[in-house]
Amino acid sequence: MEKRLNVATISFKRLLSREGFVSFGLVIGTIFSIVELVIYKRGSTIFQISLIALIYYIYNKFFNSHKIIDNSLEKKANMSLLEKKSLSSYELISWIIVLFFLIGAFILNNIFIDRYYLITSLLLIILFSTNLKMFIYASSLPLIKCKVMVGRYDAKYSNNQIIEKISNCRDIFMDIRGVVTNDKYFLENIHASNPKFVLQIASSLMQNDDHSLSQAIKLEAETKEISKHYISHINKFQGMGITGRINDENFAIGNMKLMKEVDIVVGVLLREKIKLENQGKTVLVLAKTPAIKKNYERNPGEVIGLLIFNCSTQANYVQMNNYFVKQEIDLTYLSGEEKSTLLTRVENISNNKIISDITEMEKKNYIENRAEKQKDKIFIQISKKLVFENSNIVNFIIDKPNQNLDSNSLLIDQYNPTKLIQIYENITKYYKKASFNYQFSWIYQLIIMILSISVVRLSNSNYLYLVSFLLSILAEQIVIRNTNIKHKY
Repeated sequence: MEKRLNVATISFKRLLSREGFVSFGLVIGTIFSIVELVIYKRGSTIFQISLIALIYYIYNKFFNSHKIIDNSLEKKANMSLLEKKSLSSYELISWIIVLFFLIGAFILNNIFIDRYYLITSLLLIILFSTNLKMFIYASSLPLIKCKVMVGRYDAKYSNNQIIEKISNCRDIFMDIRGVVTNDKYFLENIHASNPKFVLQIASSLMQNDDHSLSQAIKLEAETKEISKHYISHINKFQGMGITGRINDENFAIGNMKLMKEVDIVVGVLLREKIKLENQGKTVLVLAKTPAIKKNYERNPGEVIGLLIFNCSTQANYVQMNNYFVKQEIDLTYLSGEEKSTLLTRVENISNNKIISDITEMEKKNYIENRAEKQKDKIFIQISKKLVFENSNIVNFIIDKPNQNLDSNSLLIDQYNPTKLIQIYENITKYYKKASFNYQFSWIYQLIIMILSISVVRLSNSNYLYLVSFLLSILAEQIVIRNTNIKHKY
């Protein structure tokens, strides 16, 4: 159950709440009025007390929105960089300013002659410096509400620092597989003299592999009830494919990088492979070589078939691309596919924004090198597999709800491009609201300091604390109303 700040007495914690601040201000105002009535015999005191009581009633009747603040608490350890700066350095600076103004009041106004106005000034400064804590707390409200809103989209993050980083990011890396495409391939065709044999060998080689292409091959083999061979000498080449031995023959299935690795020339089928890739297909090559080569055989291997795959793209991925381009964010797409395949399958993506035909390790190295060269920038990477520990790389990890959540990661379950847009838009919107609240608290503090110190300069300023109090309510409402956001989604 959430803790609340609604305590029965005026305590330090209660001063953090709007109701506590109002009560504290009214108590001081009432004390001042009674002092004026008893000591200075001023007839306006009854009017002052009545006006304060009326303000208290109206304020609590119409603006006592404790649910906005008091039911939304955030631990200090889980606050953003913005909040931490507020609660430490800014709070210290505010009290240094208070001390500075008090010393100035002593020197400039011969305070020992007129102590009443010094006490009034001191109490007002303490009152509104205490109210500054409310502004600091209110600055965190958009960030607290953002966490709730992001959670509505099956997404979560551990620390509000990530909101600040995401809002300041101008570079995003997207893994095409799973982010732009559905990462669900299906075997469309087999180009071979004996397709059944090719499928049997391919499913045998990939029976223990969890790649989406392997899953498509195994599903097709199970559908056609094709048995598997026992495979020995299995080797997996990351981003290339798999090799293994059946009886006295070695087999290899993968891309052109693997064929070069095992010294197999694709030959006449290379033209067919390129043609299929230009149509937006993903093509794997299956080849075989004798287990024992003769010395004079330079390249005894032969290609026995091409396996042709296809996959669908995510709905609204074009909208996602256009949205980030409109936000003036530099997008870079990463993929292990051939560029010709990607340019046909994925529309509306610029050719120079695609880094193609690279392994998972090469993707990681590419992003890390960019981040290392530009340490002053924040980068976002969106993928299913990649996770970075760099402080200037924010990980958007999709469809992995059990992934360990650190302060630099945001998890998105049941991902789709529309959801990503909504999450990003709400995060940036709430951060702007929090920044406004934070900056507004500085302006408010400056105004209150000037008004409070002016008590010392003006002898006819009996209502100044009341004006300042009304100003604090107005400023407070600006912060609260600014925090309330109507969502399109």
